[in-house]
Amino acid sequence: YILATSCTPCECPDTCNYPNRDIEAVNNTCGTFNPPTICGDTLCGDIAATNDVDWYLFTVVGAGLQRVTIDVFGNDTPGWYPFGQGLDPMVRIVGVGCTSIFGVDTASGIGEDARLEICLPQGSYNIQVQQEDFTSGPYILATACAPCDTCPWPNQDIEPINNQCATFDPRVECGQSYCG
Repeated sequence: YILATSCTPCECPDTCNYPNRDIEAVNNTCGTFNPPTICGDTLCGDIAATNDVDWYLFTVVGAGLQRVTIDVFGNDTPGWYPFGQGLDPMVRIVGVGCTSIFGVDTASGIGEDARLEICLPQGSYNIQVQQEDFTSGPYILATACAPCDTCPWPNQDIEPINNQCATFDPRVECGQSYCG
């Protein structure tokens, strides 16, 4: 057989194009002076050392429960860092008293970066970003909110086709999520 390879230089981003609210003197502990964020914000940050932890004050608005999605893009995000280099992020959503942890994630997102999805009522919370596996480096924190009564996945409940067991039922595959 023939094995052929070619390489072209590429640059990993050395700067982030979003606002940076990671102010170490302010957001290295959970408290009331953490930089504010809201649904829809995309921010830059940096875990400078393995013992560094970044905190953000996060406000959820809207009636009823809101599906909060928090992505932390680091080393496994395509176009950011090659796999296994840079920050391997962990994200938590914590209550304002800094003791109640509502959710934690390390690898549910793109390229196994952190992605946390949770339904929360209107109010203030804290987002914590830190390293996993003794890593450090820059990250992008992206938040989004939508009402929890809407399903974020494709609807495979095709009426009346799948009202009974038959060969025409919609195909469901492992690792995918659907609404019905």
